Amino acid sequence: MNIEDLDNASSDSAPDLDFCGPNGPGNDTLLVTYVDTNQGGANDHVFIRAVSVCTDSDHEKVKGISLDGFIVASNGTISNIAHRTDDHPNCAAWHDWQYCPNQQVATAMELYFGPTTGSTRSLTGIALWCRAIAP
Repeated sequence: MNIEDLDNASSDSAPDLDFCGPNGPGNDTLLVTYVDTNQGGANDHVFIRAVSVCTDSDHEKVKGISLDGFIVASNGTISNIAHRTDDHPNCAAWHDWQYCPNQQVATAMELYFGPTTGSTRSLTGIALWCRAIAP
């Protein structure tokens, strides 16, 4: 997980956080990120503004994630950046993009997990929490 301070472009980190519990992640790990210059990327101060998910044929499990982002300049202006996507073979149906309102960026994501087969818990949805960009 990368943390980027919306108010201070030089304040960011990429702590290694484990939300999977004692069994660790399964073999279906999805990774979609905008790597900033401190971690070897080409851009700095990039934020997510939209998300789309791909589900399996039963619309029960998230099998792909696509993010849309933009760079926020110190004066509050924004410029678009390319989509980032990761998906798995069982990705059957991409769902509509969910955007933050105009001039807002996602400052958090709410991840929904639910039981699917037996006691297995799978990612079933994502919601964005958005915040206005202030120059």
